[in-house]
Amino acid sequence: MASDVDLAVEGLPKLDLLEAMAEAESSAGGIPVDLVRMKSLQPHGSSGSANAAGACRDIRRFFQAEAG
Repeated sequence: MASDVDLAVEGLPKLDLLEAMAEAESSAGGIPVDLVRMKSLQPHGSSGSANAAGACRDIRRFFQAEAG
């Protein structure tokens, strides 16, 4: 069974989606990465949107730390 990583993205133009996905997969060491738009996520309980937004911030910090 293969695993992948789903990352929530926000504010990414459509034309940049594939390039961002390729860059994320490259940074993930060969693990497949799917980018999912925040607005398409289903909230989990009453704090689902807040949890997704927090996860997005954590992901953004991770990639910023990797880049610089």
